[in-house]
Amino acid sequence: MKFGGSFAEYIESKSYDRSFAFYHTDAALYPAIALLAYCSTRDLDRSNGRAAQAGSITSGNAYTAKFKKLAGITPVNKGSAAVQAITGFIPGLGVDASQGHAANTYVDIGGLPMVVEGTVGSHAFIDEVHVGDWLVARTREAVLSTLANNARVPYTNPGVAILTNAIDGVMRRAVAAGVVAGDIGDDEDSFLPAYSIEVDRVENIPASQRRNRIAPDIRVDFRYAGAFHYATASILMRF
Repeated sequence: MKFGGSFAEYIESKSYDRSFAFYHTDAALYPAIALLAYCSTRDLDRSNGRAAQAGSITSGNAYTAKFKKLAGITPVNKGSAAVQAITGFIPGLGVDASQGHAANTYVDIGGLPMVVEGTVGSHAFIDEVHVGDWLVARTREAVLSTLANNARVPYTNPGVAILTNAIDGVMRRAVAAGVVAGDIGDDEDSFLPAYSIEVDRVENIPASQRRNRIAPDIRVDFRYAGAFHYATASILMRF
């Protein structure tokens, strides 16, 4: 035990993805519930695909839990060393397991009350887990709907295309939600989402797999948009 066997240390030791610790000197304020309430308002299904194609960063409800102001919660009165021990955050480096619990707390920085650092026990960020679960759920729904609402999806390359098109629809929704990273095209008028979908051709699938009607694995690769949590600037004054 690094710090005495606290709840935060326990969920960190278990590398829990769906549990987080929130330190506050007044537990009666329920700051963890306040943070979850904020996260629950970030409905990734509500988005604007056209705005996303134009490169808008507000086309959907992508978010980070860090920096958020929580209604009815007062900041803790703790110095930077204590906050570092709580969160494990090292400026310029990120969350370091050897420096703290990877827990969250609520502080005042520059007169702005805010959550830091928005992490779960595994050191992943809350939004990453949210997005991953959302993508898995929507992909399962899309594939099941495709299989259930057709007389059949044939075990052919065009049939595979039907399945991949269903998944591509999910990824387009993810682009609109703002969770898929992208770049501006060479003409500066087009937005290029950073995701790809690959699948083997049917003729390359073992006959035993085809006989059992198990579709080839559809592989989706994308770059998560994430968020900036720390920034520096170098300013040179000349005379």
